[in-house]
Amino acid sequence: MVMRKFDILNEENIVICAHQGSYSGNIPGNSITAFDIAIMQGADMIELDITKSSDGELFVFHPQMERRILKKDIDIRTMPAQEIKKFRVFNGGGGLTNEPIWLFDTCWSI
Repeated sequence: MVMRKFDILNEENIVICAHQGSYSGNIPGNSITAFDIAIMQGADMIELDITKSSDGELFVFHPQMERRILKKDIDIRTMPAQEIKKFRVFNGGGGLTNEPIWLFDTCWSI
């Protein structure tokens, strides 16, 4: 059996928390894809970021990171949910993905 780093750490009762999931290259952080991969890699829990839209919807998005994640000089906290739902995020390598800014309710129900 191949032992992964996470298996060895968990034998010592250490909890692995994946900040924004497992992201790099083509996987944008704070996405369902990043959360799924982090769990497959052995994460015990996921830490995610939440931002509220102007009309009160909760989105899985790191506050004030619009320039890096959306390549836009905006503040989604001042926008209604319907506008935020139109965006697609850029990955760690700077490429546009098909990943939306996920509603917290969507991630919670998976």
